[in-house]
Order: sequence, then C-alpha cells, then structure tokens
Amino acid sequence: MSPSKVSNIDFTTFYNIIDGEQRSSKTTHNGINPATQEKLWDVPVGSQQDVDDAVKVATKAFKSWSAVPIEKRHEMMKKFIELFSNYEQQFTDLMCKETGKPVSKAIVPKHDEQSLMPWHSAHVCKDGSPKRQQMACPPRHLDPS
Repeated sequence: MSPSKVSNIDFTTFYNIIDGEQRSSKTTHNGINPATQEKLWDVPVGSQQDVDDAVKVATKAFKSWSAVPIEKRHEMMKKFIELFSNYEQQFTDLMCKETGKPVSKAIVPKHDEQSLMPWHSAHVCKDGSPKRQQMACPPRHLDPS
C-alpha cells in the first residue's frame, strides 16, 4: 500500500454505503464487460428500506453540511481530491472493465484543486452562499416524509 493511501480499497467487492456502514443485499446484479463479454462482480441491489434510510441520513447530513463554512468545504474537497488521486489507476481499470473502453478512453480525468477550486469559488457569493444560476432542468427535491 502506498504511504499516502489511508486504506486498501477492494475494487471487486461492492456494498451500498449508508450512514458510513457497508450494506450487502440478498439481491445482486452483474454487469458485463462489453469488450470481452466477461461477467463482472456482484453489485448489491438496494431495498426500499435502504433507500428510505439513505434519504433520512442525507436529509440529516444536509442540515449540518449547510452550516460548514465555504473555506472548510474547500479544505475537505482538496483532501478528497488527494485521496481519490491515490487510486487513479484502480478507478481507471474499473472503468475499462465496466465500459469495455481501452485505457486511453477510460482514464478517469485527473481533477485537482487548480481546476476544481476556481470553478467552485466563482460560484459562491461573498457571504458563502451558492450563487443561483438559471438551470436547464429545475432541481427536484425528495420529501422523505
């Protein structure tokens, strides 16, 4: 394991993650590598309870995340980008298998703070609230009740 990696990620065993917990399922789905017709790994199919739990947790998390200052969000994004980049090759290999594309076409774009941060900074008001833009598709909000 690279010294900069915080843990090993298994790119052949998948779970749904809800409130930080791994959840498997009695029902699974398998993709097919279109280039080789090879059956890919088992992927759990979430239940209605999984969906309900995920919406409940996301609604709760949104409240606390909304209070996080934009500077702290930038720090967290930088850390995420750093951690994600440690697994760039594994994500690229995963994309090759899922899409059947060669590496040159499946490579996961490298995003760093130099490319992401200016965009996000430009879309935040001085008070830290997001700038509202005209959207082609209006946002949809789920009502967890």
